[in-house]
Formats: sequence, structure tokens, C-alpha cells
Amino acid sequence: MKRLMILLAVLATFALSAATISGNVTTELPDSVLTVTALQPGNPQGHVSVEVEDGTYVIEELELGTYYVKLEALGAHLFYDGVLFMEDATPIELTEANPWASEINFNLETPDLGAIIGNVMGCGSCPDGPPSGSVKLYNMLPSEAGAEAIAEYELETTHYAFTELEFGTYYVGLFWEGQDPIYYEDTADPALATAIELSIENPVAHEINFDLGETPELGMIAGFVDGVMMPNSYTVALYDQLPVEPEIEPVAEDNVNGHHYAFHNIEFGTYYLKCYHEDGEVQYYDMQEDPNNATAVEVNVENPVALGINFAMEGNFSGSGTITGMVTDQNAEPIFEAVVHLHRVNNGGNQGGMPNFPHVALTAENGIYSLENIPAGEYYVKVTKDGFFPEFYEEASHWQDATIITIEDDSELTIDFSLDSLAFYQLSGVVLDAAGNPLEGTVVFAKGSNCQNPGNPLNLNGPTAETDAEGNYTLELATGDYIVGALAISGEQQSIQFYDHKTNPLEADIVTVESDLEGINFDLPEPASYENSLSGVVSLEGEPAANAVIVAMSSDQTFATTVLANENGYYEFSLPANEYYLAANAEGGLNTFYPGVINFQAAETVEVTGVVTDINFEIIPQAGGGYFVVDGYVNDPNGQPVYNTTVSFTDAYGNVVATATTDASGYYETSELSVGEIEGLATKVFYESDTETMEVYGNTTVDFTIEPMEQLSNEGTPDLPNKIATHNYPNPFNPTTTISFNIPQQTNVNVTVYNVKGEKVKTLVNSALNSGTHTVVWDGEDDNQNAVASGVYFYKVRTENSTAVKKIMMIK
Repeated sequence: MKRLMILLAVLATFALSAATISGNVTTELPDSVLTVTALQPGNPQGHVSVEVEDGTYVIEELELGTYYVKLEALGAHLFYDGVLFMEDATPIELTEANPWASEINFNLETPDLGAIIGNVMGCGSCPDGPPSGSVKLYNMLPSEAGAEAIAEYELETTHYAFTELEFGTYYVGLFWEGQDPIYYEDTADPALATAIELSIENPVAHEINFDLGETPELGMIAGFVDGVMMPNSYTVALYDQLPVEPEIEPVAEDNVNGHHYAFHNIEFGTYYLKCYHEDGEVQYYDMQEDPNNATAVEVNVENPVALGINFAMEGNFSGSGTITGMVTDQNAEPIFEAVVHLHRVNNGGNQGGMPNFPHVALTAENGIYSLENIPAGEYYVKVTKDGFFPEFYEEASHWQDATIITIEDDSELTIDFSLDSLAFYQLSGVVLDAAGNPLEGTVVFAKGSNCQNPGNPLNLNGPTAETDAEGNYTLELATGDYIVGALAISGEQQSIQFYDHKTNPLEADIVTVESDLEGINFDLPEPASYENSLSGVVSLEGEPAANAVIVAMSSDQTFATTVLANENGYYEFSLPANEYYLAANAEGGLNTFYPGVINFQAAETVEVTGVVTDINFEIIPQAGGGYFVVDGYVNDPNGQPVYNTTVSFTDAYGNVVATATTDASGYYETSELSVGEIEGLATKVFYESDTETMEVYGNTTVDFTIEPMEQLSNEGTPDLPNKIATHNYPNPFNPTTTISFNIPQQTNVNVTVYNVKGEKVKTLVNSALNSGTHTVVWDGEDDNQNAVASGVYFYKVRTENSTAVKKIMMIK
């Protein structure tokens, strides 16, 4: 009996390690590139991989438990049973009663396109990726005459990928700031670059890496979050131990932004990740609800960058409706990672359990998407993808023209989309100097968008081209509206001109690209030198705003010029004597006027006579984080469109959450509004601004009307005889302050107080006054005799000939 018990124990032990998964693989690819892996959730040590032989595979000696089976082939993969994502896969249960799973078969179609994938390695000083770097792709040896890159991948991390390549021979090179190019495999000589062959037998070339020769000291973990998510909606937490106890704190957190997150400059080690939402939804990597089953992520010298650490969130929705469909291009080819947005038509009061942000899904590699758990109600459906025109259902470019769909309990709808690729055209011209000579090496830039708005005119990031020896340039631009400019830098001198012969981007003409355009020419003037100068530092969120765009505009509209700040945010103008408005912006900020306001009417002028220094101000950041679309038109009182107008929206907490710029038709559109009360502002230099207050419960339309200011003329009077001298005391104040101003002659005078949004608070004077000094008291109340809150305000003294603006502060 004892021997029998021993034998049974031995057999039981054998059974625990004798489970097997097997099957067939049908494909035209060679077995040498096929691998099948059995994945055991929550137990990375339980993952077992085998190669396919003669079209079959057998994975033996598995522990009992639940497995997902994945076929991998040169970058392509397929989960059993015929799906792309593990959450959709059919689990395989291995039990004592049934420890063998056979006929776990795969059918993998033969690829007709390939890919080249690799990393930039050995960069210990740049774990975030080479600064300002890119990888260029060639279809001939880069040293050959006429060789030009056919594609370029801008490096945001140390990873790069060229996909959807036709089979053939390719070469790649790494280009990054301050270094000579490096060609695969790690040669500086383009004639020695190693060819990369893509074929049906080898459709994906992995590990096409560049080694910079440095041992990495820090690493990175990055991935994306699929499901119901928008910027600031979900957070990914990074732990250096299993987060099994509530008191275990993460070592870092990152708000998901545009489906992506990343942890840079992390020390080598073992990490665990959690994605969560404030509504309580939590998921641990890899697809786990229990932190004990979280999969570890290793970052070390051999693997300094861990990419593809992804999450698939579901969102805590109370509904039972479902929408599925496919997103394809105009050639009926599936589009991968298109974003499908579901917006409630009216989101007031958090109806039906729908959170105050849209339900979002990404399409799989086959173009399929699924939106689930949708509460009953009416919705818009929209699809976006870089390189394509966005589309609302049904074939509408704007939400006002979209077809509203109705979801009922247990509804199952199928909605397919076909997106049109953006059309690209050539914009060309010539850049000359003031004498008519061609300027070589001048940078021509285009700031715009692929659809409606020309974007932020003070943010010059966008497509660029350099002029050749004849001063010619060509830009490849998608259909849209653009601000186009030319920039020449020689030592400390800068010369900038905007089309058409404008000295600053705020007044530049809009260039509409709908076909190839020629003759977009520039004639850059020689940098002028004056006896007067104006300088200072601009910052953004407390840091110097490197390469910020600064514009100086005289109050009489007779002179304007533009400069770029240096890496320390320092700027300097050489100017004729006058009063000047200043405007600035940098990446991540808003058009901001001195002394730090977004409304031109609240801007303060700076008198420039002699050397004026320390005119410093902070660029206002954009908060973002909303999800609803607002659009409309900005017109003048005669109904004519006003282009290049900045439209911004501020929430109840004073955060600017969305901004846009009008196109040539006066149209604007932005998609970052949240539920609640919103203040809209339309402002343009030398125009009276317009504000609108609204309650946002979904997509909405807001139109604005702005009127040109009366042009003030100081021409021929550089000593500024019409200048208004003004000050107030006390400042800061509570509860009253006395404003004094001196006017040189009898004139109509208006004194008005504004808040930082540019909204009128109270009119103090609006009448004809004799020359001399006058005083008026502001009692800290608005026009309705309501006490105002503590904070910054501006008062403007305006006459028929001049204007002065000063900042004051109420403290309670």
C-alpha cells in the first residue's frame, strides 16, 4: 500500500509538469521565422516559447493553469483564436482532468509589405533619445549620386520604425544634432552602409540598431492606453515593488497624454505598473486586476528601453449598448490605431452614467474597433487619425453636419468609416535680400494645421525647408491654411519676414494650400539699427522660454518687428522711439501680451526711448484636458471675416483650456472643452475684443464680433507728446485706489477697469475733460455694485490720441 501511495504521488507530480499545448500553423512563411508562446497571466516565469517545425508545434511540460497562446512571425502576431489582442483571445484551460490541449491551430496570411525596426543604443547621456534626431530611410546606397531619403522618422524615444514598406533593398542612417551621421551598421561612411533586404521570407527587419558607443546609465518605460481615455483622464503609476499594500507609494506617475505615457531617466531595476482612473478603474500590467499577478518589467543595460507596456482600459460605464465597425482608407485598406470617439449630444448632469468625457477606442491592425457598455442616449461618432481628414458619422467634416445615432438598452450597431488621406502639395518660392540677391540657407517655415485653423501664429513649429544657392525653396504641405515665413540668422542678427511682406506673424496673410503654389516669395530687409533698445526675459511655467517668438508693435501701428529669444529666454529689439505692445509665445503656451495677459485690450505698452531693460513677463500656459468641440466664426461689424484671430476659452477656475486661430474665412475649431461654465474670448491686435459666456454640456458653436480700434497716429513725433501720464495709489489696495492721469489737451476720455480675461469690470470715466491732471477713485466694485474678488486687474485710460494701461492688484 505504501508503495502504491508513493507511485500515485510520483504520477501526480508528473501530471503537474506534463501538460501540453499543440497545434498546426498554416502559412507560406518559413518555419524558421515562426514562434508560438504559451502565456500564463500573472506569471512571466510560466511563459514558454517553441519554434514551429514542419507546420506544427508542441509546447510541453507546462504547469496546470490558464494560458493564452500567441503566434509570432517577424513582428506580426496572432492570438488564439484569430485575434490581435490578448484580452480578446480564447483562454486554454489545462486541468488534471484535461492536461492536454491539441488543435490549437493558427492561419497566418502571407504579408505583402514589410517593416524596418530598431533602436538607438549606447547613449548613456540621452535615455530619452538623441536630441533633435531622426532616422532616414533610403532605397539606394546613400553615397550614390541623387540619393535622397524616401522617409524620415523623428526620434521621440530611442525607438524607430518604418512600416508598410514594399519588398526590396533599403539603407538607414541616424542624423542628430551636433554629430556626424551614422549609417547601419555603425559606419560614418555612407558608401559602407549595410543593405537591408525585405522579402516575403524576411518581411520585417528587427534590431536594425545604431550603437553610439556609450553605456546607458538610465532607462525608460513607455506605452499606450487603449479604451476610454483622453489626456489627463487616466494616470499610470510606476512602482519598484509589487504594489500589494495601499501604503506602498509609486516612485513616479505620468498622466496619459494622447493615448501615450512614458517614464524617462529611471534607474535600472525591476518595476511594476498600474493604470488607474479617479472613478475607481484599475489595471496592473499585464492585463491584471490583482496586484499580486502584476508582470514585472526589467530595465537594465541590455534592455534600457522597455516599449509596448500597454494597457487596455474599459471605463466604468453603466450601459449595455455596443458599436462595432471597421475604419479603412479610400482604398479600402484597414487603418491601424485610428481613434474612434463617441460624444453624447448633450452631456448635462452626467446623464445615464456617461462620464463627462467621450468613450474612445483604437482600431486594431485589421481596422476593427469596438465601443461597449454605452448608456442609452444620443451620440455623435467621430474618427481621427494622423495623415487623414477627420470624419463624423455619416461622412461629415463638422459635428453640425453629423448624423446623430441613438443607443438603446442592448443596442448593437455597426458603423464603418472610410477616411480620406490628406492631400499634399508643393509650396515654393524664392528668398532674396534687400538688394535682390538670392539668400542661401534661409529657413522657410509654415505654421498651420491639416484641416481648419492655421494654428498659433506665435508658435513657429511646423514644416521647414532651406533655400538653395539660388534662394529657391520647396515645402511639402497638406491641404490647409498656413502662416508662412522666412528666417535668416547671421551671428547675433536675425531677419524675419512673413507672407505677404509682413513683419510679424500676428498680422501675416493666411496662405491657403489646396493645390501646388508658386511665387510665395520673400525679400528680407537688412536688420535695422536704432539708438533705442528694448530687452528682457520671457518664461513659461517658471522656466526660460527658449526660442520663444517675441513681437514688438508700436501703438500707432507704424512699426513692428519680430525676434526669437535665445536658449535663456532673453530677447532684445533695436527700435525707433515709440510706445510698444509686446506679444510672445513658445511651445506649450498661449499668445501672451505684456505684462502677462491673453487679451490684447488688457495689454500694457512700454515706452521705448534710450535703453529699456528688464521687460520680463510670463507666457500663460494652456491647461487643456477637455473633450468637446466648439467652433464658430469671427467677423467684424460688417459681417466680414477676421482671419488670424486668437479664440480662447477659460474655465471657472481661470485656466485657459482651449485655443484656436481663425482661418481665412474667419472660422475656428477646437476640441478641448470640458463640461461647465466657460468664458470665450476673441482677440486680435488692434481690435476691440469680444467675450461670450456659455454653459458647455456637449459640442457647441460660438460666434464673435470684433471691431478694429481707431488707429492712433504719433507719426513724426518721436518724443510722444500725446503720452498719457498715469499712476494709482495705493497699489496693492483695499478697499479703494485713486487713479491719477494727465492729458495734454482737451479731449474725450474713457477710463475702464478690466479683469485678467479682458472682461470689462467697471467704467470710471467716459466724458470730455480739459487738459491737466485728473483723478478718479475705484471702490473695488463692478458696474453692478458687486465687490470684486482679490486678484490682478488692469485699468485703461484712453483718449482720442493715445492709450495707457496699468496693472493694479486688489488684496483682501
